[in-house]
Amino acid sequence: MKYLAFALFIFANTAFADFRVVFQQPKNPADAVVFRLLGENHALEEFVDTLSRGIQVPVRVPIIVRSCGAPNAYYYPQDRSVTMCYELFSEHFQVLQRKFGNRLSSEEVAKAVASEFLFALLHELGHAVFDLHQIPILGREEDAADQFAAYFILTVKSYSILQHAPIYMEAFKYGLFDKLVRGKTLYSDEHALSEQRLANLVCWGYGKEPQQFQEVAIAIRMSQHRASRCAKEYAQMERSIRSLLGDKLRINSHGQPFSPVSMESANAIGSMLQQYKCLACHDVNARKIGPAFRDIARRYRGGDVEQQLIFNVMAGSTGVWGEVPAPGLHNIPEVDVQKMVRWITSL
Repeated sequence: MKYLAFALFIFANTAFADFRVVFQQPKNPADAVVFRLLGENHALEEFVDTLSRGIQVPVRVPIIVRSCGAPNAYYYPQDRSVTMCYELFSEHFQVLQRKFGNRLSSEEVAKAVASEFLFALLHELGHAVFDLHQIPILGREEDAADQFAAYFILTVKSYSILQHAPIYMEAFKYGLFDKLVRGKTLYSDEHALSEQRLANLVCWGYGKEPQQFQEVAIAIRMSQHRASRCAKEYAQMERSIRSLLGDKLRINSHGQPFSPVSMESANAIGSMLQQYKCLACHDVNARKIGPAFRDIARRYRGGDVEQQLIFNVMAGSTGVWGEVPAPGLHNIPEVDVQKMVRWITSL
């Protein structure tokens, strides 16, 4: 019995590596503007701490913010690092000031560039997570990285990052000169066109929080047909990401981290599982007569299903996990069932 409890404790409290920001001094005045913008109030470090609590990675992933000599942002798989170049954002700051200088204050442009930085960072960290966990991808990896970034932003409710997208995506758009010089080769780029990426980001935001993104959807002239599909698109994206990442995703759909289980709690849960003979049909990691506890957690992660699961345990169920019926545990105190359900869904 004590070995089971200890195993539960270990499974629930594995120490994970994290993401860490490393600022290097900028090499020119334009980059220094971005350096000051990102360093204010330690907001970037706090955002990355949230990410570290929300996503499990097997190694520490340094996020190096530096002058590169050219505008860029990339994940480097050889040393498992992400590089964010000051030049990309200093250049875009200047582009946006030219485009929106008559309509937006310098402060508003700065906020848009800061939002772009966080979106680009999450996009590159998406590439890192895909590589480190060998996540299967269908379609273009760049599209999948956009989905990863948008999903995390929406889950932790940092809506302003996507609400600023109509501004900062302007810096990515191809001008007439680019179209004349590059012609149809534009369409062979690994990234979708900026207009398409923008429509996707706003659609996913609108699909999750229509009131937050209604004005943005109108501003980019999203069609009613596309808008009517956005809730379904977001739901599909959430299912896919949670299914592929599984227990590597450490936050629920409300942006709250899954709570770690103390040794005392693990012992109490282990006693209940043995006392109520749950372990005759279930195991933590492997299917027996019934599903593994981790499989149950994976299926229901992020959903508001606690009361339904408590009812299923107490009343019994058929056909949920196969043809073998699950007998109801009618005589167990509901408070104990609630504790077991909460522990299982936290895995």
